Amino acid sequence: GRIRYHLDPIGADSGRFACSQPNLQQVPSEHTAPGVRACFIPAAGNALIIADYAQIELRVAAHVARCEAMTRVFREGRDPHRATAAGLARKPEAEVTDHERKLAKAINFGFLFGMGARRFREYARASYDLELDPVAAERAREAFFATYPGISAWHRRVGALERRAATRDIVVRTALGRRKRFRAGAFSFNAALNIPVQGTAAEGFKLAMIELEPVLADLGGRGVLCVHDEYIAEVPGDRAEEARDRIRQAMERAMAQVVTSVPIVVDAKIGASWADGK
Repeated sequence: GRIRYHLDPIGADSGRFACSQPNLQQVPSEHTAPGVRACFIPAAGNALIIADYAQIELRVAAHVARCEAMTRVFREGRDPHRATAAGLARKPEAEVTDHERKLAKAINFGFLFGMGARRFREYARASYDLELDPVAAERAREAFFATYPGISAWHRRVGALERRAATRDIVVRTALGRRKRFRAGAFSFNAALNIPVQGTAAEGFKLAMIELEPVLADLGGRGVLCVHDEYIAEVPGDRAEEARDRIRQAMERAMAQVVTSVPIVVDAKIGASWADGK
């Protein structure tokens, strides 16, 4: 049978979708709970297209922060986690180990939105099974900002807003002008970093959904779910390869309308179930 759910297009402060009844955005990944996503399948004769924006938060953050170093990584088609690891270890990217890349991934997502060294240690342990002492965590934080000075400058700009926020309202905006107002005395440094990035990504995603509507109609398919940076469509099996390519192109084209300085990449796969995605 079909699972039906409620999708609120502005359910989160950032402008992201919120899902409920049931919340399919919280279905665990194959890595976390193998076999769960395999339960989500298309009708007989159809295929799923699972398409997701590659490293979209880092790409949008590079654009919002006007960070030349991170933008360069994406323009050159390099792996941002390997690039961060190389900066931390002071070695060529080609020599970065899997462990060093794993640590760098935690560093990128941990410090991007204002996490401190102590909170980062907890995050690295819980999300990546990495143990760091306080000195190593602080060294990682310093290396991240040294590698991406544009991100450091962005954090300082938001910090300047925080210093004014005790006595006045502060407003942050997404690329298309969605406003988040922090009332005097209620400013959140982390949210002020996060909302313009996640909100801008959400705007690009919604533009993509508009572009995808006629594409899917032409293919005889339909969208079935969106999970933050991932879009799942159901299409006739004999048009799956065409659908994969057209969906990928439409999603990249739409996001590029709001994220203009950084290349946008969509990974799209054909699947017999949702588990065949990332």
